[in-house]
Order: sequence, then C-alpha cells, then structure tokens
Amino acid sequence: MSKFKIEKGIPQPRSRAKRSKYPFAEMGVGDSFAVLDESAQVLRSAAFNAQRKFPGRKFSVRQCAGEVRAWRVA
Repeated sequence: MSKFKIEKGIPQPRSRAKRSKYPFAEMGVGDSFAVLDESAQVLRSAAFNAQRKFPGRKFSVRQCAGEVRAWRVA
C-alpha cells in the first residue's frame, strides 16, 4: 500500500515562464548586443541555453574593449 493518494482530473497550474534578461529571441542574423556588467562566462551560458531553446539559431560571444558582446551568427 502506498503512502500517496493518486488523484485524477486535477489540472496542472500554468507555468510561470521566466523571460530571459537578454534579447536572444528578438535577434536577427548579424545583430548583436553588449553587456558591460556581466562576465563572459555568464553570457556564454545564456547564449548556449538560447541555442537549445531556439533550434537552428547560433550565437557567438566575445569579450572586447571592456564589454562582452553577443552576436547571432545563424
């Protein structure tokens, strides 16, 4: 006998989808944005997650001139 009661017909609450703080979804090929107060690794992780969320899109992140910049390359 299980300690849990199985119930049917209870709707699942809607997910509170968290919007990204970066504009990866709105970017076209060749677009870029700069971040001044973020480490390159944090932005690279966000770009990697965006590539998984949006199949077929590719992003590149580089550190240059005191800022971290992300480009959409495909």
